[in-house]
Amino acid sequence: MYPEQTDQSQKGAVAFVDGQNLFHAVKAAFGYSFPNYDPVALAERICRMQGWRLRQTRFYTGMPAQQENPFWHGFWTNKLKALEGRRNVAVCSRELQYRDEAIRLPDGSVFNYRSGHEKGIDVRMAIDLVALAYRQGYDVALVFSQDQDLVEAASEIRRVARDTGRWIKVASAYPHKTPGRGIGKGIDRTDWLPFGREVYDECVDRADYRPAREEVERLLAEREAERALGPASGSVSGSGVGTGRGPGLGGGPGDRSLEGAADRLGEQPRDGARDDAGDDAEPDFNAASRECVEAPQSIFGLDDEDCAPEDEPGPIGPEPSGA
Repeated sequence: MYPEQTDQSQKGAVAFVDGQNLFHAVKAAFGYSFPNYDPVALAERICRMQGWRLRQTRFYTGMPAQQENPFWHGFWTNKLKALEGRRNVAVCSRELQYRDEAIRLPDGSVFNYRSGHEKGIDVRMAIDLVALAYRQGYDVALVFSQDQDLVEAASEIRRVARDTGRWIKVASAYPHKTPGRGIGKGIDRTDWLPFGREVYDECVDRADYRPAREEVERLLAEREAERALGPASGSVSGSGVGTGRGPGLGGGPGDRSLEGAADRLGEQPRDGARDDAGDDAEPDFNAASRECVEAPQSIFGLDDEDCAPEDEPGPIGPEPSGA
């Protein structure tokens, strides 16, 4: 038997934010093609809606390697540095693991590319979820993810609540186009908290985290010089093979690669500080990025399958309701 639920305003919450899963879910629901969220503001907003008190925000993400992707490596370095400087925020980042992959195009040619994959982030999040439950670090675990791999962590937290006689809730928050018309799918064995675009847009981070253009160009030049000294990466002689950084991101006409995105976004390096100038002085980073950076790999170097949320229908809420 679970303890009776008490006044929600006394419940302390810790937010666990899966940066990549949240980005892909937001892209699918609202169309944003770059990670423009403020995880702290979003966690605070959801907690206010539920009557909880946010104690801490924990942010987890994979990081593109500098040598593979200097533009987005610089972007995330600046964004994470700004997050780490905020009160009651913890950041966990791991460098993406890369491998060479190939796809055959309709014309018979082969397109080779480097594919980045996140390793260890979901495991780290699951460990932290359970460890903080044992340490009585929260009453509510507010998880911004739809990753069903976290079901086991949610089940273990139920056992912690049962064994210790504590009231603990695990909630899965995620973006949804029309929360009132079907609620999408959160993590099983958790409370589901879909939120709409209006809520999300209140929590957009308007700071510009792009690295200095000169630094990106220098790193790209160094990388190309290194490649020129060795075998052509990803190319096979006589087989019609192209090279690139992911499907649809290779060079040539219509190039929408990271290098091209960095060039089109122009020179407006910022120190990562929050823009307090107000809406009238909002930088054009949002519009430029939405126009230039479309593929999921443009943000993280990841394939969709690594972090795309599942959308099959499923049961709602935990059982029993008090956990």
